[in-house]
Amino acid sequence: MRVLILLSLLFPLAAGPLARGVTSRVEPMVGTWVMTGAALLLAGTSCGALGLLVLSPLVKMAWVARLGHWSSSIVAGAGLP
Repeated sequence: MRVLILLSLLFPLAAGPLARGVTSRVEPMVGTWVMTGAALLLAGTSCGALGLLVLSPLVKMAWVARLGHWSSSIVAGAGLP
């Protein structure tokens, strides 16, 4: 799971060079839609990964686990980063 989180944070770094290749090969209107969709997807996955990184230490706290009705032992054994 840690690898997937790190990959989703590294994908935006590769988006810049890939964007230059895409926009030079398609017409401007299509390129704009492709880049907008890619930006939304990358923003969503990055926010999700950062949310997981913040949430994982929180759910190990007993009072947060009680609020969410989670089992602390299951969360602790899930291997979250």
